[in-house]
Amino acid sequence: MRRAKSIQVIYQEVKDSDLVLTNDAPLATALNAMLDRPHLGSWAITPQQLARRESIQIIGVPIWDDLSMVTRLVELTGYDLKFVHGELEGLRRMRRHTARMDEYIHTSSARQIWQAYIQLPCLEKVMTSFDPQFYGDKKVSVVGLDGFNDLDKHFLPTPDRFREIDPFLPCDYQIPEILEMGNDRDLARHVVDLIDAENMEDTAIVLNTQEPISDAIRSALYRKNIPFINSMEVRDLPGLRDLLEFMELTLPQKRPKMWELRPLLRRMGHFLSERWDNQSLEHWSKSTEGELRILADLLQNPGSGSFGKFLQMLVPEMERWPISKFLRKLGLLDRPVDRDTLDILRYALDHVEAGELDIVVPENEKQGVVLIDCKNSAYVDRAIVFYLGMSTDWSPLGAREEYMDAEAETEKESLRFQILMQQGETRFYIVKSSHRGKKVTPCLMFNHIQQESSLLQTFQDLCPDGYRRVSWIPDAKPRSVPLISLSEEPQDMRFYPSALNLVLKCPKAYMFSTITTAPEDGKKKFGTLLHSFAQFYVSYPELVRENGLDYYLDIFMDLFRPLMNDNQEDLESSKARLAMDRVMEFVDSHPTQDAMMVAWDEVVHSHGESDGPRRTVNPFFEHHGLDLKRANTEVRMESALAPLNSKLDLLLSPSRGVDYKTGEKRKISDMVKNYDWEAPTKYLDLQPLAYLEVLSASGNQDAELSFQYVLNRLPEAHLPVTDEDDRVVFRFTGMDRRDFIRSGALVEHLKVKYGCKGSNKVLRGDFEGLQSTLMDLRVWEMDQGWHESPQVLARFQEVFRENKDNDLAKTVRSCHELLYELRVMDGCHLVLKEDMQRLRELTASYQQKVEEWRIGVFPAEPIFPSSCRRKCDYYGLCVKGGEDE
Repeated sequence: MRRAKSIQVIYQEVKDSDLVLTNDAPLATALNAMLDRPHLGSWAITPQQLARRESIQIIGVPIWDDLSMVTRLVELTGYDLKFVHGELEGLRRMRRHTARMDEYIHTSSARQIWQAYIQLPCLEKVMTSFDPQFYGDKKVSVVGLDGFNDLDKHFLPTPDRFREIDPFLPCDYQIPEILEMGNDRDLARHVVDLIDAENMEDTAIVLNTQEPISDAIRSALYRKNIPFINSMEVRDLPGLRDLLEFMELTLPQKRPKMWELRPLLRRMGHFLSERWDNQSLEHWSKSTEGELRILADLLQNPGSGSFGKFLQMLVPEMERWPISKFLRKLGLLDRPVDRDTLDILRYALDHVEAGELDIVVPENEKQGVVLIDCKNSAYVDRAIVFYLGMSTDWSPLGAREEYMDAEAETEKESLRFQILMQQGETRFYIVKSSHRGKKVTPCLMFNHIQQESSLLQTFQDLCPDGYRRVSWIPDAKPRSVPLISLSEEPQDMRFYPSALNLVLKCPKAYMFSTITTAPEDGKKKFGTLLHSFAQFYVSYPELVRENGLDYYLDIFMDLFRPLMNDNQEDLESSKARLAMDRVMEFVDSHPTQDAMMVAWDEVVHSHGESDGPRRTVNPFFEHHGLDLKRANTEVRMESALAPLNSKLDLLLSPSRGVDYKTGEKRKISDMVKNYDWEAPTKYLDLQPLAYLEVLSASGNQDAELSFQYVLNRLPEAHLPVTDEDDRVVFRFTGMDRRDFIRSGALVEHLKVKYGCKGSNKVLRGDFEGLQSTLMDLRVWEMDQGWHESPQVLARFQEVFRENKDNDLAKTVRSCHELLYELRVMDGCHLVLKEDMQRLRELTASYQQKVEEWRIGVFPAEPIFPSSCRRKCDYYGLCVKGGEDE
């Protein structure tokens, strides 16, 4: 790559100028700090900063902030806030690339919003109204003109009145050394170990701030008590977060218990006794008085109060002003609280910049380490710079809009990337060993810079002479005393799916699960009793039909009644009857053949052990004094390739398992995301993969697992449980991604998705051409981000010539989605070899970690810290004596 000039070198070239223009704000800040002579106002500045400063002189009024702008456009156009903001963001992005807006605005709504917008005091109006004579006889230097966008260039002097400063030297730069080290947590701990109070002001960390490594860095800095510079917006105010959560809980659709509201009330200065925890909000409101009674009535009927009233009653006075100012700008301060207004507030908080709101940033967040976003930065004014990751997640998006000059945009990104990679006086380039079980691939910008014809596959290709694998070695510390006495003898430790989920969620919670039992709540008890009945029915269906379902429903309810409220018995009884009836229908529609039962002992032996007679306590067997008769229920199985055990509710064949579910049916897309343990969405669940692993362990290449949702439909919609609407099926085919493409399975799925008649604008029915293209590209060997690669998109453009880039990108994303996420054929989600291999590597890794923790300390590192209080069965044990910490 080209060698970039340092900030100090650039300063020497521009220090005799009257004004310096750059499109990089950190560079402007650094140059201003170096100026060694008196100067009024900013000396180095970006065009946008200059436009904001001079807006009164140019258009007569200050530029409005985004929130004021969007709310005014809502009034002028009549569209809702989300639509206006989304359209406006796209239009502003378009204007940064081209002045020919009329050529690319294709809808009347967008045209209406743009025409209203440019009449308001906006940045674009100021910059396009600019007269170059503003600069007069000033000596102006422009740094990095090639990186300026179309709008920035409107704010430049005439070409003969400024001096252009090239940000590069006439020589090349080679990264001297790249270190490979473990996972995100290892990288974070290693980097933070090298930072202390003396050098934190000189340190910057460049990374993708949208990836999990960013959270790992922040956590490591917090643990070592090292401050880092942090911007603070209105959404970060704790009072507003609590207020939103409170208003959400009190909407008419919610029926919260007081244990959910009590911590929020306490943070807001209202203290309640724990005796109210199991009471409803309605019950509490009838039993209180005074100020709390007014608050209780407001919470019970949120629509009767405005946002301002909630703010006054619930948020401490010192935190109200910025929140009140934000709500007033948004026009919500005097509006009633309901679902629609809360949606507007949440969207505005997450997406719309509010401008100056007089928010006080804590002192410890104004100094320290600075975290740099790899996709939006170039210059870093720090002496020590760590580059973490540098993989394909650093790459800019490959798809370009029609109004963009794709080649010019890629070149701009390349220049910015080359500058960013050479910041600081001391640089550390550190990468991960693997990501999701695959070798990490370098950022695509390295290929563009080096003009490589084929993708760089490893960082060793990028830096062959300076690539080293290293380990993080922490400072020596006294050996911690275990919280409990656990055996230090080597054990053949294996995971059940629930235990694997738990150790990934939080190792300390897993430790507690090995030494104590979790309290049994109503949902767990209901599921346990239903599974017991299902096991009994498989062995003795004639006896159940003879005695009648109500006979066993009474046994069920006698055991479940202690966990119910008095007014719930009729509802729970109806649910239990419905679930038991659907279990019976399912078992009856899937009879186990006698021939299969003759050889069943061999099947069980190949997998592990089944529950023998009386192996577990089943109240239905105990009631009749009977033993287990059929060995295909509650079958314990184990994998020979991974330290995994499983216990399936029902085996229909040696490779077909069934698991009954009593909750609401989940979407297949959500289930796939939730077994992505590196970035789970709401909660972690590796059950599908774990069950398929044990089902396929004896060589079955078509192992199949069915999740049967026995309460998916209401009683009035009573249909046989064998209906596909009540089932989610996972199947392991033994194929890898290459086989999946080559077999035509991918093509068949796309035909179902788009229709065989060619409704897809790109493919036009040429699915075989798509298959051939994917095979030629060998996409299974690429990094998971291959669908955003310019090279891949270019190849598709060659094959399917008559298509727009945006349609093409959507089609490529669909192919990627099928390969990595949603492979549904004949009602089954297909699991490939790569998925199972990742599971085996994960379980082996955590088996080793647990053995190490057994003689040390199980760390309390929940991946969902915010849900500890509500979701963890061992929360009380973990924070005993320190619940507020």
